[in-house]
Amino acid sequence: MGKNADIYPFGEASLNNQPLNSDLGFRTKYSYDFNEFQGDIISSIPYLWLVLPFIIVLVVPGSLVLEWSGLSKDQEWCTNLALSIGLSLSLISIFLTWTTLLGLRLNQNVSIILASILSILWLIRKSKYFASLDFITIKNNVVKCIPIGIIFLITLATRFIMIRDLVTPPWVDSIHHGLITRLIIENGAYPSNYHPYSFAQGYHSGFHSVLAFFHWLSDLSLPQSMLWLGQVLNASFVFTAFLFSKLFFKSQKAAIFTGIAAGLLSPMPAYYTSWGRYPHLAGLIIFPAVVAVSLHFLNPVTNQSNQRVFNKKKQLILASILFGGLIITHYRISAFFFFLLLTWICLITFKIRPYPKIKPVVFQLLIRLVLLALVTLLLVAPWLIPALDELIVPRLGAKSINPNFPGFPIEYLTSAYGKILIVLAVMGWLLGLLQRKKSTILLSIWIGLLFFSANLSYFKIPGGAYINPSSVGITLFLPISVFAGYFISYVVNIFFNLVHNKARIYLQVLWLMLTLSIGFFGAIKITSLLNPVTFLSRQADLNAMTWIENHIPTDETIFINPFMWGYNLYAGNDGGYWITPLTGRKTLPEPVLYGFTNDRQIVKNINQLLAELIQLSNQPDELAKLLRENSIGYLYLGARGGIYSPAIINQSAEFQLCYYRDGVWIYKIK
Repeated sequence: MGKNADIYPFGEASLNNQPLNSDLGFRTKYSYDFNEFQGDIISSIPYLWLVLPFIIVLVVPGSLVLEWSGLSKDQEWCTNLALSIGLSLSLISIFLTWTTLLGLRLNQNVSIILASILSILWLIRKSKYFASLDFITIKNNVVKCIPIGIIFLITLATRFIMIRDLVTPPWVDSIHHGLITRLIIENGAYPSNYHPYSFAQGYHSGFHSVLAFFHWLSDLSLPQSMLWLGQVLNASFVFTAFLFSKLFFKSQKAAIFTGIAAGLLSPMPAYYTSWGRYPHLAGLIIFPAVVAVSLHFLNPVTNQSNQRVFNKKKQLILASILFGGLIITHYRISAFFFFLLLTWICLITFKIRPYPKIKPVVFQLLIRLVLLALVTLLLVAPWLIPALDELIVPRLGAKSINPNFPGFPIEYLTSAYGKILIVLAVMGWLLGLLQRKKSTILLSIWIGLLFFSANLSYFKIPGGAYINPSSVGITLFLPISVFAGYFISYVVNIFFNLVHNKARIYLQVLWLMLTLSIGFFGAIKITSLLNPVTFLSRQADLNAMTWIENHIPTDETIFINPFMWGYNLYAGNDGGYWITPLTGRKTLPEPVLYGFTNDRQIVKNINQLLAELIQLSNQPDELAKLLRENSIGYLYLGARGGIYSPAIINQSAEFQLCYYRDGVWIYKIK
């Protein structure tokens, strides 16, 4: 289980008291107890000030716009918070779209000024808002928000425990998220392309704009900013799930358990961290908000007063901001929203069919739908026009890699307490059907459309590469959590109805304790969910990045350990994959964005070169020759290790060792 290289920095292997240029391998078991938790609490105290940039980025912009619209007045605070987070993500994405078009360049100083202005306005608005409330209203809102607030705090602690030992976000996707964010930070705007680091362009960059602003305000390193922002967003999904459940089932208990299910019982979205699926996560956070506001705006049951018409105009702007932000953040989730909207329109049209005034109502609905589309397109036009040509249209025309009917990745939903959650969801779904709940029918048809869209190639319909079963699989936790929450609330309500009114207070306390206990045991299970195979970097790799910045010219290309990742693309297998986002030096393999280029010959050439280089892993002289022929000047072997052994590379005179520390080797090709 060892390796023919001295990679373990805290000791050495020896045979008969003679040191060996090798190390033993170890099997380790991770232990996390109360003492470790207590130590983490103490060590986190110096970072508590980061609550401010988190609130400024994720809450303040959306809260200001939500209060302006007037929609927040009829909602409880938890719902408003979920809407505010979705709006903030959308507003930042759209804001950077227009500053880019106008040639305005943002930076840390500009971000601090903007944040200060928004924060002052927000504090003024909030002080006036709370001054206008009576004690009973405040008390009722606090009581309603305490359970979901506690669930959020438990989820947040769990998410940070999961990443406590990581130095960079895991796996492959995090690399190009880091690269795009680096380009935004350097340019102060969305990059028009990713040259010279990648041949691709037009990637959905909404999350990256939010990350750039948080990086400017927090002054954390780029990897740390991504890790921490990603985990806060992941925990915030508790409020998002709460909103989605409340929207369709109108039950506080169902919404609370939905939050527990999504935050502490379901493997998704907690496992997103293991993949670096941050744009998908950000898109799903916006998704329930845009559904809620859009259905509110489109609903044909209207009051004809001027005040109501004025509110509809504000709702139109609000829905368009959310829809536009969703498009920039993730094009697949935008398609999921379109499917749900289409289903809702069909069902509501069917509902009003017996009435004699169906034509004017349907006409009014269509007018509002067209207005929503037009205003949204206007808001995102600077980003959407090039993205249609570079990203979206090519995906619609491309064929799926697997044209046969692919298997559904059920394993994405069954770890942790996923199996129990699926059983509860099925029970909730059957209960909804028996009760003929329109929300159950709506969500059922929507899920069916998701499965259908993920298998278009099987039915020989264009667009098979646009949505895949994997993207659907990692999204289904949301309706699963909603149906499970509805079933649990139904069972709990039965017990409440059987108990005398005077005894219900005790049952409510019992319900709260049971809910928190379920959340606590779920948290224990979730903390060990991430796959350590996806952890590419070690601290030794980050130390080597400083050396690279100081000693390797910016125009050099560095070869790193490759592996076949997926979608017929190669990725980096160790911490060297972070060289481009952190130092600006180009690597081979480059970020998997190269698979997004519309010139398939480029992808073919890169794959062919990497396949040849892998074949030469035990032939260092031939390896050096092929690297020179392709203008690659350096070789990086990270602390994680890969297919290239330092012991074999050291035998060749074609490689000059430039750097070695704690298991990281950097060679110059002579």
